[in-house]
Amino acid sequence: MEPILASALSTLANVLKESLQLQGARGLDLERATSGDTSDEELPEELRLNVCLVTEVFVQILATGVGTLAFIWATVVLLGGFSTSLHKADFWVITGIVFVQVAK
Repeated sequence: MEPILASALSTLANVLKESLQLQGARGLDLERATSGDTSDEELPEELRLNVCLVTEVFVQILATGVGTLAFIWATVVLLGGFSTSLHKADFWVITGIVFVQVAK
C-alpha cells in the first residue's frame, strides 16, 4: 500500500507542478522539491496546499452528487405512489431528505 500511495502522490505532484508552470506560476520556487536538499517524498508547500484543495473540491462534488441522487430517489418514492407502502418512520425520513435538499 505504501509504494502505491507514494507513487500516486508523486504523480499528483508532477501534474500539479506542470499545471502551475503552465499558469505562469514559475516564481513559486517549485524546483526545490527536486533539487536534492529535500527528499522525494516531501512535497513543496504550494503542492500540498493544492492537493488539499483538489481533494476538498472532489469531496464537495461527490457530496453534491450523492445529495442530488438522494433528492431524486426521495421525490420518486413520495410522488411515485410508493408512499402508501412505506412505514411511518420511513416516510418521515424521506420527507426530511426532500426538505433538506430543497432548502439547500
